[in-house]
Amino acid sequence: MAFQIGKWSRLGSAPAKTQGKKQLSPYRTVLIVPGAGGCYAKARELAQKPILINEAPVLPLPGCDAIKCNCRFNRRPDRREGLRRAADDGLTSAFVFENERRTHKRGRRKSDPA
Repeated sequence: MAFQIGKWSRLGSAPAKTQGKKQLSPYRTVLIVPGAGGCYAKARELAQKPILINEAPVLPLPGCDAIKCNCRFNRRPDRREGLRRAADDGLTSAFVFENERRTHKRGRRKSDPA
């Protein structure tokens, strides 16, 4: 005979808690957006290149000559998410390219057997 009061039951254990967070990709990138007033050349140079989020420097950048640094990070979408190739749409290559099966070698001439 099993009974349950609130979260606790007489038999069995409490239900396992599931983590609602999804695994984040280590290939996410950010851009440095230089602040409006007096941010130095290194921030402007780094602003042109995407930086892996795990390799992004701490702001303010060392050597920043601004009185108050207004630089910030701008997150970029991860290009590795989503479909990568035409075959990723669920169709197999044998189905899509049925007429182009090359199991037999064909010669250079049109008269050679296929």
